[in-house]
Amino acid sequence: MLHMITIAITSADPKNPRRYQQVLEALGAKIRVFTPADSGIADELPETLLAGIGGLLLPGGPDVDPELYGALPDPTAGLELCRPLDDLDLKLLNYALDQDMPVLAISRGM
Repeated sequence: MLHMITIAITSADPKNPRRYQQVLEALGAKIRVFTPADSGIADELPETLLAGIGGLLLPGGPDVDPELYGALPDPTAGLELCRPLDDLDLKLLNYALDQDMPVLAISRGM
């Protein structure tokens, strides 16, 4: 049992993390899903968003914008990008790491 810990999950779409949410809730966790489309989320400070959160889950999703790691997108690669999600993930991840918060990064989250 996770003893009512609250875990934040980021996603481009609120439907994407549904399976993670179901499993974690079955173990006793509370879940807060953050998407770039959430009203005002881009302007919120990470300490406000992660107040009361015990862990951060960054699951798979669209490709990370290559510009974030100093590369140019390959036009033939068929990349699916969501820069607002990249920005949200990085904002929350940097804060979580500074706070020594547990982070599970899967696929694009890595």
